[in-house]
Amino acid sequence: MWVILTCRAAQAAGDGYPNDVFHDNKLKWEFLEMWKWVANRYKDWEWIAGYEIMSEPRTKITPDTEVARFFSDAIAAIRTKDTETPCIIGPAPYYKVMKLNKAYLQNDPKVIYTFDFFLPTDYAQDTEQDKYYPSTYACNDIFSGWVSQMCPHDKNKQFYVDYQFWQDLLDDYPLAL
Repeated sequence: MWVILTCRAAQAAGDGYPNDVFHDNKLKWEFLEMWKWVANRYKDWEWIAGYEIMSEPRTKITPDTEVARFFSDAIAAIRTKDTETPCIIGPAPYYKVMKLNKAYLQNDPKVIYTFDFFLPTDYAQDTEQDKYYPSTYACNDIFSGWVSQMCPHDKNKQFYVDYQFWQDLLDDYPLAL
């Protein structure tokens, strides 16, 4: 069995703004020190698949370049103790697929990039509406909370959600890396 060591830290990941790792240098330093300790502790253990530095960063106000710089600093801290185990990172907030972009690329061949693919939103939430696939959905129903990025001129824009819809999202974001 392979294990991913992860840090789930809602407050440090953005919910505690301005006391999060993106805006509080002392907290960031403590977070990096924690990862050094973890990496040193587990570097020789078998079956450690990776260090997930911050599961689903929650910040919605920190630019991608700053979140990526934080990940870069964390990877560098981990590499002082463990040069072999992969590090796992993904975009803020919440690993949204449409936020994965070149800003997150790291200068480390042992980085695994991850993202969530919980779309349309209603499929990922417990609602009582009937869902159909393939079918047509409004932008606001598919990309709830992300309309300004995904269809800025028409929140009611219709998308036919089928295999090609998913393939296009993958091509435009993670596979574009």
